[in-house]
Amino acid sequence: MVKFNTPNGSRDIVFIFLDKIHTCQNSWTAELMKNMSDYVLSKILSSGYNVIQGVDEDILLQEAALTYRHAVVLSTGTEFINGNAFFNEVEKFIDSSYYFVMGHIPDREDGYYELHDQCYLINLTIYNQLGRPLVGKPSYYSAHTQLEPLRSEDNIHDDYTPTWVITGHTPKRYKHKWHGWNLLSVGFDSTHPILVFTEAFRKNKKYYYPNYEQAFLPASTYLYGKYSVAGQTLFYPYNTESVVALPDFKGPIKQLVIQASGLQFIKYLLEHKYNYDTTVRFVDYNLFALECMKNIVDSWNGRDYLGFVKEYAKGRATFLGKDGIEWLTLTGEEQTVDEETWIDIVSTVKFEYRHEDLVLNKGLSVSTWVNNEPNTIVHLSHIFNYDPVATFVPMSHRIYSERLLLEKLYKHVPDATIIMVDNVSNIPTRPTWHMNGDWDAI
Repeated sequence: MVKFNTPNGSRDIVFIFLDKIHTCQNSWTAELMKNMSDYVLSKILSSGYNVIQGVDEDILLQEAALTYRHAVVLSTGTEFINGNAFFNEVEKFIDSSYYFVMGHIPDREDGYYELHDQCYLINLTIYNQLGRPLVGKPSYYSAHTQLEPLRSEDNIHDDYTPTWVITGHTPKRYKHKWHGWNLLSVGFDSTHPILVFTEAFRKNKKYYYPNYEQAFLPASTYLYGKYSVAGQTLFYPYNTESVVALPDFKGPIKQLVIQASGLQFIKYLLEHKYNYDTTVRFVDYNLFALECMKNIVDSWNGRDYLGFVKEYAKGRATFLGKDGIEWLTLTGEEQTVDEETWIDIVSTVKFEYRHEDLVLNKGLSVSTWVNNEPNTIVHLSHIFNYDPVATFVPMSHRIYSERLLLEKLYKHVPDATIIMVDNVSNIPTRPTWHMNGDWDAI
């Protein structure tokens, strides 16, 4: 068991991260899922939640029940998508709902109902009241009789995914026991609500079925597609993180180096002042993002920002028969600026653009994209912990690259203020899927 605590971590909600890498059907799948799980772990921590991680679900739940009121249980192979949307849904749900367990609950017919181990929520207060029941491990050809739950006639998809399941009254003979059978049975017997994930939860996470190759192969196309698009045709009109406060920075800004996304650079300029000597340099590995940003700087009039960006993307995609909106990621923190301020910024500040890969190009000299000048801010965002890339670049590789880049920056521009929103080196210890020594070289 490994515990990951974050400063001011929630006392209400803990994430239980179950290591099931050993169930992957080949080494490449296992490598992808380890890399992705590293990212998911860091995302949970950076979102302000503590994590209890290990290989035994019952032990982890019992440990969590000593301190927390609710747990989100997930297995390696699960990813949260659409920014912090899943976390926001969890917070809203526990504030307003009475439940024991909520998750994916398939009707397996000849086996008792399953609580799918990809992800579920559990009320630990009720779990304690019920004596901390075992989850219930799968057991094939384990004939038994239980009350058959009642279920909806309609399904979320196919014919085995009911939209609701409640306590039944008729005994039924089952051949098998699927994951979570005991937790569900105890819950139904106690009449505490067992709920099925709503669409609000389902659409903000993704599971890749790494233990079942026939399902993993089509599911993994999302990972490959995300990796390809992120490096070629993807632009974030809104930034996914807030501007970092810099109380000790003495402006005006001489040089601001930042990624090509959103209008976050404006907040830095307004907060720390700008003048005719100020340069904003956008550095990004995505050429389309740089083109979008240059078009904003050159042609936007300060009104209807999103409409302007959409129209540009549409124009770029017309020859492909697409509307271009799919090239825009519309999650994140919406930013606005008044027309007068925008006109003053673009008429005062110099703008430059660099197409560089700061993560993988280890031989790249920092002097090609940042100058040794006073009053410099280098905003690196979460470039070493960016989800489309993280799955395909091992954690050890990303930690090494991050440390190397920071070392180069400190030597080249020692007085710069360097901002990393999500520092990949901050994970304090190895999760269990890295206990084989694959981080020892770092």
